[in-house]
Amino acid sequence: MKPTLEPTTAPIPLEMIVGEKKTIEIEPENAYGHVMEQLISVVDKTQVPMDVKVGDTLQGQSTQGPIVVTVIEVNENTITLDANHPLAGKKLIFDLEVMGIS
Repeated sequence: MKPTLEPTTAPIPLEMIVGEKKTIEIEPENAYGHVMEQLISVVDKTQVPMDVKVGDTLQGQSTQGPIVVTVIEVNENTITLDANHPLAGKKLIFDLEVMGIS
């Protein structure tokens, strides 16, 4: 899954000059939202590929269509899957520098 930055209500500096640097911080509620616990589920290990490990992404099907999940825990008989966006719950920090204006 390739993350894309959705439109935000966070203030973004529009008036910068060449050579100027700024750090922009976008809180989770203005980016990918907070982690939603209802998107984390535990499934039987037989429902996923045998060699699955923490950090792997799997594609599945939900009632709304295709879904990508991340494996966040592997136990003897179960796997915990997270359908939240990988950046959910995280503050986004961007270091900006104006290199030129054309």
